[in-house]
Amino acid sequence: MNTLRLLAPFVAAALLPIAAGCTVEADLSADPATDPSHAVPSVFLPYVASNIGDLALATAPAISVTSTCKIGAKTATEIHSTCGAAAEGVSKIVRVGNRDALVVPVDGLTVAAGATLTLDGDYPIIFVVRGAVQIDGRVDLSASRIGGYEGLLGSANGLDKYKENSVDGAGPACRSGSEVGAGGGSFCGVGGGSDATRVYGTETLIPLVPGAPGGASYSNGGAGGGALQISAASIAIGRNGIIDAGGGFGAFVGGGGGSGGAVLLEGVTVQHAGFLAANGAGGGAMDGRTAGAGHPATGDGSRAKGGTTDLGNNGGDGSSADDPNGTAGVYAADGPSPDLKKNAGGGGGGAGRIRINTRLAAVGAATDPFGFSGTGRFSPSAATGCSTLGGVQERLAP
Repeated sequence: MNTLRLLAPFVAAALLPIAAGCTVEADLSADPATDPSHAVPSVFLPYVASNIGDLALATAPAISVTSTCKIGAKTATEIHSTCGAAAEGVSKIVRVGNRDALVVPVDGLTVAAGATLTLDGDYPIIFVVRGAVQIDGRVDLSASRIGGYEGLLGSANGLDKYKENSVDGAGPACRSGSEVGAGGGSFCGVGGGSDATRVYGTETLIPLVPGAPGGASYSNGGAGGGALQISAASIAIGRNGIIDAGGGFGAFVGGGGGSGGAVLLEGVTVQHAGFLAANGAGGGAMDGRTAGAGHPATGDGSRAKGGTTDLGNNGGDGSSADDPNGTAGVYAADGPSPDLKKNAGGGGGGAGRIRINTRLAAVGAATDPFGFSGTGRFSPSAATGCSTLGGVQERLAP
C-alpha cells in the first residue's frame, strides 16, 4: 500500500510566496463497491491530485489543439467536446467540496501557438493528465465571450433590478436613488463598491471555485471568470502561452463587473514563461441615454476600464496585476430621469486566484522549489497575495 508525504514548504521564493503544502478534498462518502467513481484507481500521477484525490480514471488519448476546440458540460449528462470523442467518453462529473466539477482525464495536452482551447459550461474543469502539458497558445475560461463563462457558467450573472445574488462574492445590488452604484464581484480581491467581507475561497483553491458576479442595477452585472485545474506529470507554459480566467463586463445601465476566476496548475515540474491572468472586469456606466458597458477583463496586467457616459457617472475599473481590487463606480451628476437621478456607475471586479503546486526541495532548504521555473507573468501578481506557490502531496514507494 502506498504511503503519502506532504513535503514542507520553503523560505519564500522571490517570484511567488510559498504557502503551506496542499491537501486534497473530494466527496468520499459514497460506497466504492457501488459507486465506481470513488474506487481506488491504478494511480498514474506521482502525487495525489488536489480536490479529487485518488479518483478512478480511464484516460483518453492525448489532446492536441492546433486550431480551436471546446470542452465543457451544461449538465451532468451533457458533456461536450470538439477536441475528440474519446475525451468526452471518459470525462465525468465529480463532487468537489460543495459543488460539482467536470474531470477530463487524458494522456497528454498540447495547445499549439495560435490555437485556442475554450472551456465553457456550468462546471469548473479539472484536467488530469498522465503525461506532459505544453501550452503555447491560449486557454480561455474567461467570462467575456459569447458562449463562454457567462450566465450560470463562471457564476451567475448579477440579477436585474437591484435583486441581490446569493453567490459567494457577488457584488451588492444598486439601490435606486442612491449615489452608490452596484458593486463589482469579489474573490481574492475586493470588487469596487463592495467590501472585504465578500472575499471568499482559499489560496490553495481547495475546493476549486469560480469567480463571482458583479451586482445588478438596471441591467445585469458581469459573470465571474471560470475555474480550471490541471494536474499533470509536467506542465510547460511557453512564451506565447496564455491562460485567461477573466471576469465579464458589467452591462449598461450600471451593472458591476465580474471578478476574475481560478487557475490551479500542479505537476512534478511546472515551467512558466507565458502569462496567467485572473483579472476583474469593468463596471457599466449609469445613464440611460449614452451609458456604455464596462470592458471585459484583460488577458494581461492592465485594468479593464469601466463604461463611460457624458454625465460622468462612469463604471469602475477592474483589478490589475499590482492591485487586486476593483474601483468603485462614479457619481458625478444627476441622471435624466427620477429613477436614474442619483445612481453611480457599477464597480469593477476584483482579482481571482492563481495557484501553482509542484515538487519542493528538501525540508529546510533556503532555495526556490526545484520543481518550478520560469520568468512568466502573473496577474494578479505574487505581491498581491492572490498568486501563490505550494507543494504537491507526493507518493512514496511501499
